[in-house]
Amino acid sequence: FSGRGLDQWADHHRVRRRAPGTRLNGQDPAGSPSFSSRSLPRCASWPTRLSLRLDQHREDDKTASVSPTKPRSNPAQDREQGGNPIPGSFFLTGSVEPETYGPTYPLTGRSARVLLRPMNRREQIGNGAEPTWIDHLRDGEILRTGTGGRRSGLDLLATSGFPGAAPKGNHRAWLRAYAATIAERSVDERRDPERVGRLIRVLSELESQAVPDETVWRAADINRETLHSYRDMLARTHVVTPLPAWETNRLKRITSYPKRQLVDTALALALAGIDVPELMADPTLAGRYVESFVVAQLRPDVDAAGGHLSHLRTRGGDHEVDIVIDIGGRLVALDVKAGVNPTPRDTRHLAWLRNWIGDRLDAAVVLHRGESTFELVDGVWAVPISSLWSN
Repeated sequence: FSGRGLDQWADHHRVRRRAPGTRLNGQDPAGSPSFSSRSLPRCASWPTRLSLRLDQHREDDKTASVSPTKPRSNPAQDREQGGNPIPGSFFLTGSVEPETYGPTYPLTGRSARVLLRPMNRREQIGNGAEPTWIDHLRDGEILRTGTGGRRSGLDLLATSGFPGAAPKGNHRAWLRAYAATIAERSVDERRDPERVGRLIRVLSELESQAVPDETVWRAADINRETLHSYRDMLARTHVVTPLPAWETNRLKRITSYPKRQLVDTALALALAGIDVPELMADPTLAGRYVESFVVAQLRPDVDAAGGHLSHLRTRGGDHEVDIVIDIGGRLVALDVKAGVNPTPRDTRHLAWLRNWIGDRLDAAVVLHRGESTFELVDGVWAVPISSLWSN
């Protein structure tokens, strides 16, 4: 997977040192279900032993995949790992998590799981092996006054992170076809593809909104039990990646609703039937999808740092922080603005959180589509969204 710099990526995650087997999961278009003829030789050059025959693989061949719908134990892997468990010996790939594992070999203690996200902008422009935004923030390179940023156009939101969609002339049609395929495959799990497709479209229209389940199942014209079943299936196929609510004992009155988000912002826009001119004409609508885009940019970097993402919203809606990054108990709070000229009024929620959290909060940042980095109020900075991929 040349776009991510697979060698450096694997070294960074230490996946080859953790366990004899590595399980790569992710969406079909994100590249995880197969190794191409370009990436297989590079994997074989690692000081590991792969259970793959390179001469049997062609470009875009998917024979390296392990079927997730009928997972089986691998006797050869079992014997070899049991006798000589050398880390990095096996790679198991698949785009769907099994609904139930049943009487299968769970690889407990013998495999490390890595989730391949869609590519973010930093990786798409060839900087996948460079330090991440999180790295630069830790090194003090982000919060510096300057005007060297680049304005982020709303057209970036329509650029998919799926490598397979990038070269397509009509990528929106490609993305809709991908969602239709997911819905059609749900028949194998005895689910109604029409209802599944309708639920995906509803979720795309609710992008970045923290709404209760009832809002979702009523809009999709299904019942509560069906929503839970279909939503779990979409999570296992890595199509939806809700942003969970942040949890803390210090704040009692915070909502537990996740923000509804699809894994790829361009996919959400295509399914919702929203184009760039419509985003430009509706700042409120644009704000929700810009937030989704920023989360998608951060997910691979936060994964690499061993952290997790969430959002914070009080039950009364008095305060809301779009993104909370938690890495080892240290927090970074982000508010995302679709405009290009943030003002001190945009810091109200971040300043409130800083007063509550205190020293646990390492940085409070308003990400905007403009070009300048500056301190809006004491301890809260305005930073261009473009800093996520260029520094």
